[in-house]
Amino acid sequence: MKKRAIFSLLSATVLSCSQSPKGNTVVKGEIEGLKQGTLYIQKLANNQLQTVDSAVVSKTSTFETSFDLDEAEVLYLTLDRGQTISEDNHILFFAEPGKITINTTLEHFSYDATVSGSKTHEDLKKYYISKKQWIDRKNELIKEQLNAAKNKNTQKSDELHKAIINNDQRIMLNAVQYSLKNPESIASAYITLTDVLPLSDKYLDTIYNSLRADVKKHKYAQLINEYLTHSKSDVNIR
Repeated sequence: MKKRAIFSLLSATVLSCSQSPKGNTVVKGEIEGLKQGTLYIQKLANNQLQTVDSAVVSKTSTFETSFDLDEAEVLYLTLDRGQTISEDNHILFFAEPGKITINTTLEHFSYDATVSGSKTHEDLKKYYISKKQWIDRKNELIKEQLNAAKNKNTQKSDELHKAIINNDQRIMLNAVQYSLKNPESIASAYITLTDVLPLSDKYLDTIYNSLRADVKKHKYAQLINEYLTHSKSDVNIR
């Protein structure tokens, strides 16, 4: 229950945009191949994407939008293609006050995306690169398990299920290692919430205590501390 509460809080932590036409955060870029559509800057709140700002694209492939942001936050650039149907419509990026550029293509909206101007996003990108080998391995194991189940090879399917669980542990340990090696990055607190806490709270104390003092003031780190505080309170009550 506590973990679900933390994730609900995590999804509601992004600040809303300013009502003024200009803000302290500018996101601009180009989507090669786009002729018209609407782009939304969105936040995850109450397990749903909510719009922070938007930009209408017509007869051009470039866009620009601005909004107010107090600190680095994970946001999404979402494309409404109009009459064209596609599931590839979201780009996750770590926004921070300043100027951010996102370039991509209409054909491979999320896969071709490049983000510049955000140091925190660069930190997150480095982590995702380190995580990729384990994600690729998990996808291979899942495919093999589905084939084993299809062929009614129960023993092989069970073995692969255990291998998937072990691989998930490696994904978590990779996240722990990255966060401990990068205590100065807000991305480490976010990674801990998304890739460590869902599987285990064993390393939370160590990671939180290793975070630099200014990072501990960030809301993602505060969510970690809140979870630890509630966990210790439950132990004392028992």
